[in-house]
Amino acid sequence: MLKGAELPGITGPDGCPTVVSIVEQNFIPWFLDRMGSLAGRRELARRDAFARRNGLNEARLFQPVHKSFNIVLVEAFCGIEGQPRLDPKKILRAGVTIRRRVEGQPRGWVREGGRILGWRPLPGEALGADPAWDPDPAVRRRLAEGRNKAVLSQAASLASGTQDYQESFAPLFPAPPELCAALGRSLLYGYLPLTSDERSEDDPAPEAPFTAELISERLPVVLWREGRREDMPAGGRAAAPLADTTVTPAQTADPSDALAVVIAAASYLAQEPGLFTPPGNTGAPDPTADLRDLLQSFRVEVSGHSGTRTLYRVLEDVYDLAVRRADDTATLRLPVAWPAFGAAQERRFVDAIQTAMAARWAALSPGQTRYQALDARYEVRAFIRVDRSDCGCPPLTVWTPPTDPIEIIPWYEGGEAPPTVVELPAPTEAFFARLKPNVAFQVPEEIQQFMSGLKLDKLMAGEKPDSRLGWGMICGFSIPILTICAFIVLQIFLVLFHILFWWLPFIRICIPFPKKES
Repeated sequence: MLKGAELPGITGPDGCPTVVSIVEQNFIPWFLDRMGSLAGRRELARRDAFARRNGLNEARLFQPVHKSFNIVLVEAFCGIEGQPRLDPKKILRAGVTIRRRVEGQPRGWVREGGRILGWRPLPGEALGADPAWDPDPAVRRRLAEGRNKAVLSQAASLASGTQDYQESFAPLFPAPPELCAALGRSLLYGYLPLTSDERSEDDPAPEAPFTAELISERLPVVLWREGRREDMPAGGRAAAPLADTTVTPAQTADPSDALAVVIAAASYLAQEPGLFTPPGNTGAPDPTADLRDLLQSFRVEVSGHSGTRTLYRVLEDVYDLAVRRADDTATLRLPVAWPAFGAAQERRFVDAIQTAMAARWAALSPGQTRYQALDARYEVRAFIRVDRSDCGCPPLTVWTPPTDPIEIIPWYEGGEAPPTVVELPAPTEAFFARLKPNVAFQVPEEIQQFMSGLKLDKLMAGEKPDSRLGWGMICGFSIPILTICAFIVLQIFLVLFHILFWWLPFIRICIPFPKKES
């Protein structure tokens, strides 16, 4: 049988795994050293990870980012009183699983054929007080070989598709033999990982959080249906887009309301649906193709230009010259009149933009990682696979009961470990004399040109830096000086944002200490 190991003062409820939280750096040697004495085990009992509770009386466990490490401790024993303790050499495999509770039912993090499926419901044989389940599908198949073939064939026809599930687990290791002998118990321990970058490779991409109605509200004015601007309340009515004129770069730097409407349209189409971003070489369909084709189907007369141009080309020119500032010497020629669209055409714009934005959302917002959901609750359950070949029996997989629901503490909450201290040097003349650059930036010609022509007054006015003769260079800096600069800037912005958040009493604690004598 298997249960959580007892420590002085704590016993896992109903035999569930015991978990202790350790903040010491060499946590495994520290843990094993404390297990060797009664005083040490009492100290471990004070580190009970389940003692930390939330408002719902659920245990809260720290992550490694909090410099806190959770150690699982279980005991394997014989259910018949008087029998010797289990020989650790008979343990073929031991581990601890972390399952996520969804509507009260546990789900395992599973793989199938080398592919990560993610959180999946487990079959009934994996649950309950005495599960007949092994995380390894190969072991489950071997155990089934000697059973009634007729019953197995019927069960296979009713299988839920979980027969090849491989449930993830973290390994458990037998405690040192001398420790087990001294305590008279067969103990196993292991690290409980509560962080992972793994994502499901089978779940669909998360649904985009915007609707057609929201896109319609944000639709640029130049794509509105005829009469929509006039239907708006007078106080919220948008300006009519500028038309029948040629715009200079100086005008785009300080645009009128009518010109701002045109620039906002190009900026929106570039930013949210990604209309002017070249498609990659992935071979996948271009999600902006429908929107581009739709805009190219409308032609407009352009001021000072013979013939007509597509609406897409006009908006691309606006983006290049007024948003991206690709050429400060070029002029922007706007349509003599912007097209008048009907309600059906406006809806086609909305649908095409929604398609493009959904594709961008899927690319930029991958599915959640294994433990990313802040509101998720988990349970911990340990198992051992015991060799019974000496009696001619197949291996037996034995499980502990599951723990009560567990909350994983978010990374941004403070932990119990002491903070990392960054010592800033005193900026004295002697210190500066000893400084040497210990980090270097290799600056390409383009950045050097940009920096050499950068002037604060032009930057504040929204003007691009002047073009200068450029060359690449290597710039050396001192990391201590960069750290001092970063600290000063941090202090300035903390005080500025304190006006909004009133957070200084919570995030900054400064304790004075006397100057060290040299």
